[in-house]
Amino acid sequence: MINLLGKLFKNKKHKEALTTKSIDNNNNKSRVTPVAENSRLKYQPVVEQEVILLAQDKDEIKKVPATIDVARLQQEVMNIQKFQKPIEDDQISNEPYKSTLELGYYRYPSLDLLELHPSEKLIRDPKELELISTQIRSTLKSYNIDVLKISVQIGPTVTIYEIVPATGVRVSKIKNLEREIALNLAVDTIKVVALLPGNGAVGIEISNYKKVIVSLKSLLSSEVFQYNDYSLPIALGKRMDGNNFVIDITSLPHLLIAGSTGQGKSVCIDAILLSLLYKKHPSQLKFVLIDPRKIDLSIYKTIELHFLAKLAYQQDPVASDTRTVMHTLNALCIEMDNRYDLLKEAGVRNIKEYNEKFTRSLQILRKVISIYLLLL
Repeated sequence: MINLLGKLFKNKKHKEALTTKSIDNNNNKSRVTPVAENSRLKYQPVVEQEVILLAQDKDEIKKVPATIDVARLQQEVMNIQKFQKPIEDDQISNEPYKSTLELGYYRYPSLDLLELHPSEKLIRDPKELELISTQIRSTLKSYNIDVLKISVQIGPTVTIYEIVPATGVRVSKIKNLEREIALNLAVDTIKVVALLPGNGAVGIEISNYKKVIVSLKSLLSSEVFQYNDYSLPIALGKRMDGNNFVIDITSLPHLLIAGSTGQGKSVCIDAILLSLLYKKHPSQLKFVLIDPRKIDLSIYKTIELHFLAKLAYQQDPVASDTRTVMHTLNALCIEMDNRYDLLKEAGVRNIKEYNEKFTRSLQILRKVISIYLLLL
C-alpha cells in the first residue's frame, strides 16, 4: 500500500520520502489499517490520510491532504495486470549489446575520399637485382665466406637480400663487414640483420634508389585491415616483404613516436587517427587531442561533435594552450582512476573483459524481466 501511494504522489523534481498515517475521526487518534497476507484488504474502507512529502531540502516540507479510495486503486492495478500481455521469449533479443545504436544514422567515411597513387607497384629490374647479388657473393668470398643461396625481397623503400651462408660460418663475421659491403656496392649505408625470422637466413637491407609511395587507401582497403578481430586496428605501412603492416594499438599501451625532422612523425600520427576513424563508431571511441604547435591537428576540429572530447569550459576542441593543458591531463587521470574502479568492482583486467561481462549481465537481466512479467 505504501508503494502504491508512493507512486501516486511521486515528485519528479526531488527524491522524496513518503510517510502516511491514518486518522480516526471519532477520537482523532492514529490507527493502522489491517492488510491480509496476500496483500489484499479483507474489507475495503475509504481511508482519510495526510501525506507528508519530504523534499531534498530539509527546510522545505510540503503537506498534501488527500482522500484515497484504496479499493478503487487496487481494482485499477488488477485491471492493468489483467490486460497486460506477457513478453514472449522470442520477443526478447538475445543479441549482444550494440553501442552503435546510440547514433544509428552515422555513416562511416568512404574510401573514395583517399587518393590511390598509381606508382605503388614494386617493380625492379631483374638484371640489377642479379648484379647486386653477384657483388655481395664476391665480396663475402674475398673474406672467405661461402654463400649457398641468395634470395631477394623487394619492399617499397628497402630491398632485402637473404643470404644462406655455408655451414660453419659465424653470423657475427658477416655483420662486421657492413662497411666493406657498402663500399663494394657503392651505397651510403646498409644494414645487416643477423637472423631473419622464419627462414634462418642473414639479411642485408639496401635502400632503393627510387622509393615507392605507400598510400593510406591501399592499406585501409586491404583484407588484413578490413577483416580482423583487433579492438583498435591501425595501419602503419608495408613490411620489407611488401605485406601490409596492421597492428592493434591496445598492444602498445605506451607508444612514443620519435625521429628527426622530415622522418614522418606527423604522417604516422595522421595514419593512426585515420585508421581509427575509418574503423570505429563515435560511440566506441573518443579522442583528446593536444597540439602545442596549433597546426598539426587543427584539421580534426570538424569532427568535434562526434569524436573529440574536451573540458566543459574549453572553447577550442583541440587543446593548444599550454597553460590549460594541465587541467585536461588531470581530467584524464580522474577518468582513468574511475575506470580502474569499475574494473576492480567487476573483477576484470581490461575494457574488453568488462564489456563482455556487461553484455552477459544484460542478457541475464532481460531474462529475469521476462520471467517477472510472466508471473504478474
